[in-house]
Amino acid sequence: MTNRYKAETPLEIAGKTYRLVFDYEALARVKADVGEGHLLAAIQLALKGAEPRIISLMLAAGLARHHPEMTFEAVWKASPPIMPAIDALNLALAYALFGPKGEPEEQTKPNPPKRMARLLTRLSALFAWRTAPASGHPSSGG
Repeated sequence: MTNRYKAETPLEIAGKTYRLVFDYEALARVKADVGEGHLLAAIQLALKGAEPRIISLMLAAGLARHHPEMTFEAVWKASPPIMPAIDALNLALAYALFGPKGEPEEQTKPNPPKRMARLLTRLSALFAWRTAPASGHPSSGG
């Protein structure tokens, strides 16, 4: 069962229902697994269903909080159907980014490619963490 307030999304794997959640730890884990410079590309590939390895990495990261036994290897071995996995990833990421209401609704019927592009743009902004130069830091005296 979906719990929007905890950003949890159900995902069925091999007849068992798991809770998928992308908290900060899960998002950081995906970033660490794919490399900082490759995060957006990895998420794009996963959400398009083009890269099963990335889908498995993301699912393992999202399942780790409630189901630590569902490692990358366990997810890979179970090989859940790709389209339901992508739908669950999409929903869980929307809850992580926008809260319990999910992605804001549009006035007109959304165009799925445009909707995905907006989600990916927001994800790229979320992960565009930059460190300021030392001279720009207030405590550096510069």
